[in-house]
Amino acid sequence: MEDGNKIYEYSKITQLGTIRLILLHPSDDLEAGLSCSLIDARLQDCDDDVVEHYIAISYVWGEASENKSVLVDGKYLGITASLDQALRNVRDRSRVLRIWADGICINQNDVQDRNTQVAIMDSIYATARHTIIFLGPSNSEHELFLRKLEALSLSRESSDKQANPRFPDGMLEYPWFGRVWILQELALSPDPRVQIGSVRVRWSHFSKMIEGEAATVPSSSTRHKLFHEMCQIRSKLQGRIHLGADSEFKITILDVLQARRGLGITDPKDMIYAHLGISESQLKSHITIDYSKSKAQVYEEAARYIDSNSDFFSILTLVEKVDLHTRSGLPTWVPDWSVQLEPRLNKARVPISTTFSTSPPRFKFAEIPGVLVIPGYYTGRIVYIASEELLIGVVKRLDKLYSDIDKARAILECLFTSEMRGVVEILLTYCAYYYKKWSNDFSGTSAYQYIITEEVKSSLEAYLETNPSCILEHITNLSGTTRKILNGRATDSLVLLGFLVQMIFELSLQAQDEDRLERGSRLALAQKGQDVKFCFAPAHSCVGDLIGTHSSRKNIFLFRPNEQEPSPEDKAMIRQSLSDEFEEANDYPSLDIRCCTYVGCAPIQSLRESKYMGRPYYVWAFPLPKCPDTLFAIH
Repeated sequence: MEDGNKIYEYSKITQLGTIRLILLHPSDDLEAGLSCSLIDARLQDCDDDVVEHYIAISYVWGEASENKSVLVDGKYLGITASLDQALRNVRDRSRVLRIWADGICINQNDVQDRNTQVAIMDSIYATARHTIIFLGPSNSEHELFLRKLEALSLSRESSDKQANPRFPDGMLEYPWFGRVWILQELALSPDPRVQIGSVRVRWSHFSKMIEGEAATVPSSSTRHKLFHEMCQIRSKLQGRIHLGADSEFKITILDVLQARRGLGITDPKDMIYAHLGISESQLKSHITIDYSKSKAQVYEEAARYIDSNSDFFSILTLVEKVDLHTRSGLPTWVPDWSVQLEPRLNKARVPISTTFSTSPPRFKFAEIPGVLVIPGYYTGRIVYIASEELLIGVVKRLDKLYSDIDKARAILECLFTSEMRGVVEILLTYCAYYYKKWSNDFSGTSAYQYIITEEVKSSLEAYLETNPSCILEHITNLSGTTRKILNGRATDSLVLLGFLVQMIFELSLQAQDEDRLERGSRLALAQKGQDVKFCFAPAHSCVGDLIGTHSSRKNIFLFRPNEQEPSPEDKAMIRQSLSDEFEEANDYPSLDIRCCTYVGCAPIQSLRESKYMGRPYYVWAFPLPKCPDTLFAIH
């Protein structure tokens, strides 16, 4: 800017509830330079004033490098190109407009000013008589659509009926729809208007047309779905405003973060701060806006709040699926809200989890910075993981087969290939440790009444005639104890083969269930003492990872133990973090403490009676202890 003496300097705001307002000077020339004055105003006075109101501007910040300037009280102030465009198009030809826009009304170079003003932005937009959503500069096709939409709304109020205008391409591709801050601005504004160039239309007319358009498209775009969620949240918030805090229209920070995570933000902290004004009221007492904090601090605060109001381990299911080595800067139990989950892992959009509650938590742990302490069940350590290409060959073969005999043959074709060796050895080891139950349920003639038909049994017998040593070759590769059990008790290769076919059929069905398994899941063998079980492990799991869970969850959670055991001092600190405000606290000091990092989660293989080609059978259990036995101190 030209002269250093003519650079605008902000005056301090000293009174709470005070904002700055722009008095935007008029011009009938779009290209004329922007000129305005800044005044201080109390929000309460603005709300009470029945004559002079202000307009709030909702816009995309844009590239900070594309600088423009506005003349404020005769001195220059730098603003972004997007705000420059918005003010030029909103500016009146003859009247001074009272406007609020964050790029001018907040001193962006003063952290304290940002903290205090951003903390009341919900009230700023709720108090504004109108909010103008500026999507972008003039676009002839889109402006024509808005004009026809406004004419249509007027015709519906009269007897002159008009056809709906054609929805133009790219209308939802404006960056505004993908930014984080705009949700609060839209949801709290009593009368938002959409503007492109110099043409504007009421949000109610615009949204009705967009929602109707989406209903006619069999597979709506991601932007259509995002738009629908925005409309839902605005509807809930306006219902809460008009009906009061006790109304049934509730929305939580978890609702919003699940729906909005991964959208565009300049400062990652705004993923939390931008949603405080539209979430549950008590959230503001847990999270205070402070731009001097790091992203990790702010995201940890949000994660602790959600965890304290959710079932055990729930916060872990919200962590994005990445390798620990590629994730830096955040504790492993804290979700990175700036990263979008895979769509199939983020299906629970708005409304969200029924396990989340805004009532006071039943208990809590004192906070240890960067560490989350959760009581749970230690159910084993991974001792073997099969190939990453788990069951892929079987899945492809079974996908197009219908008869049980064809499925059995398909399994046999790939059962003893090198790719399946790890899977077979895991299941044979599992058989050895659970031989008594397995033997009682599935040995002898009675087994084939429940597992397989006579035709499948004949197919297995035929396979053994041509491959008599197929099972024995695998048994010789197993550990000494396992080999001894199988050689000593399970001499019937037909029984073992039937077991393998049955189990791989069940596992292949689960491997096809994308809602339950993350991409790249692998079959793993876990051991705790003499207890052995198999499970599907997340893609990034390793031998040595710990398995934990809780009776309230339908998942197992994998943790990587810290390289060094916690010192007695560390253990004492973790135990001291236990609150004595809940009745179970006295039991927890006796629990084992395992310091670890979070790896991922997978569904529990539960014991249940099911059907295989119309015949009952059992899926082997992943048993849980009766009471928590471990405190997981997750870093």
